[in-house]
Amino acid sequence: MKQALIKGPKSDEYYTPMEVVEQIFEYYKPEGKILLPWDQDWSNFYKYCCEHNFDCEHNIRDFMTADYDFDWIISNPPYTEKDAIIDRCIELGKPTVLVLPIESLGGIKRHASYRKTKLNIFIPERRIGFICEDGKRRVGANHSIYLGLNFDEQKIVLE
Repeated sequence: MKQALIKGPKSDEYYTPMEVVEQIFEYYKPEGKILLPWDQDWSNFYKYCCEHNFDCEHNIRDFMTADYDFDWIISNPPYTEKDAIIDRCIELGKPTVLVLPIESLGGIKRHASYRKTKLNIFIPERRIGFICEDGKRRVGANHSIYLGLNFDEQKIVLE
């Protein structure tokens, strides 16, 4: 049985399909060591890194408080923790790509955080069919984006 790294009263445990992982790596072209904080052995991000010989670290339980040696962060984080995660990623200053609902762009607090970095946003044309804990695909109610933080230039790309 898969065990989520973060659980609350309502699980937001949805897994990223391989085609999304491939699209992220193709668009962003990360180099160096990749941190996959919320990914475990069955994660498509972790599988992709292993299959393509990326140096990566995954299954991290203390991301919010510990320091790690890495060049990139790439993951589909728990949505219920997104504000704290966005702030932590900006604080770390390394290129970061997070799969998040498009609504993650708005909000007074988030705008204050986004002003501290340069965003590189990729907007997929279609909603993502995330994989539920039971293995079934679920097309979410929200449209998702790939939110890039800490990039050299700010840009938005439509698929």
